[in-house]
Amino acid sequence: MLRGSHDKAAGQNPLHLVSAWSSDARLGCQKQIAAKIIAGGGKYILALKANHSKLHAAVATAFTQAARRDLKVAGLRCHATEETSRGRTERRQYMIMPAPRRLPGDPH
Repeated sequence: MLRGSHDKAAGQNPLHLVSAWSSDARLGCQKQIAAKIIAGGGKYILALKANHSKLHAAVATAFTQAARRDLKVAGLRCHATEETSRGRTERRQYMIMPAPRRLPGDPH
């Protein structure tokens, strides 16, 4: 459960985070993990690293193109947080958009 994600007043349940990796235990395959989450009716976000060079470049290009267009038309949403803890302020900015229709490795 993610701290601070529950909002009783708005009727929002807390978010749950699953972080799994272990090549030896065969838990590192993101496709299998995502399939199980979808089958259970959940939503997911997977980290995309540069070692998937074609996919990484395609997603980076999609974000760049979306940022140049009207954000609402492109479906790009931005969210920022700021938190101060132990004398340190952390600012995070998130950019979220629907996955482009055609990405390298997508069977559809």
